[in-house]
Amino acid sequence: MKKPILLLFSLVLLITSCNERGNSEAFLPGFVGASGEIVVVMSKADFDGRAGDALRDIFYKSYPVLPQAETKFDLVHVDPSAFDRFWKPHRNVIIADLQDRIDTQEPSLKIIQNKYARDQVYVEVKGLNAGAFISAVEEKKDFMLAAFQQAEINRLGALNKRYQNEAIVQELAQKDGLYMAIPKDAYVKSRKDDFLWIDRQMTRMKGGRNHDVQQGFFVYKTPYVSNTQFSQEYLLARRDSMLKANVSGSILGSFMTTEYRYHPSYEEVSFNKEFASELRGLWKMDGEFMGGPFYSISLLNPNTNELVTIDGYAYAPYFDKREYIREVEAIIKTIRFLGKE
Repeated sequence: MKKPILLLFSLVLLITSCNERGNSEAFLPGFVGASGEIVVVMSKADFDGRAGDALRDIFYKSYPVLPQAETKFDLVHVDPSAFDRFWKPHRNVIIADLQDRIDTQEPSLKIIQNKYARDQVYVEVKGLNAGAFISAVEEKKDFMLAAFQQAEINRLGALNKRYQNEAIVQELAQKDGLYMAIPKDAYVKSRKDDFLWIDRQMTRMKGGRNHDVQQGFFVYKTPYVSNTQFSQEYLLARRDSMLKANVSGSILGSFMTTEYRYHPSYEEVSFNKEFASELRGLWKMDGEFMGGPFYSISLLNPNTNELVTIDGYAYAPYFDKREYIREVEAIIKTIRFLGKE
């Protein structure tokens, strides 16, 4: 558990120490650009060469546990001469400042928040040449990747908070003692004493036709007894048991379960300064041809002494899954336990 906590703490220090605002944040425009997109400002020769390869090695790695391989981010190249007011407020920017000046003699990488837009992450890399650029990004690649990932989670979470389903938010507060920014177009599909299913049905256009997209969220609880309940084995067994009993498909006898041909990933993390366990994996319908990615987090509710799992999934058979499951994770990570009052 030490590595993710240390990385998060170091990331906060790095971003905070490099936080530069030329103007008040209130006067900055909103960010532009698609989720998961990073604008890279450097010469074409550098982008097509070793410097660009260094970024591709970082950001073109596969997003964890998806049915098909998808990169963690998409890179969009912009020549420095074209980096104008259209591009400057982009949500994610990496700019290569490769010149022979006093301040470029030593390679450096600085993460700046809100430089040209609100909630923007702007990475400035300085050095004499492509070799210096590579040295700087290799040294800080984990922090840089974490900064962009966390920023996307924060943006998606904030968006859903602005357009949340107040009725479900109130129900979660009153019946479950928690807050989560449930999207406005979601609805409660079923509720039992120990299991809640929130469904979200959408349509998206592709190839001149509308296609169904689904996101869903499960909340299930059990009395907390020991630390073994945070283990991967326990959480997966509990997940399969709860889904089999509560999530059926359109075909009689079908039910949701975990797809074990691609084993889920497990990580112990610090969430809101408390211990938590994360699972990422694939789900399938046993007895029916359906599946997709899921993300879940399990943590202790100190007010009720219950182990609470919030599990979310995406189903988008005609589309890439990365941004749908990233949004699921962002919504889940808005969770807060409310006081007993």
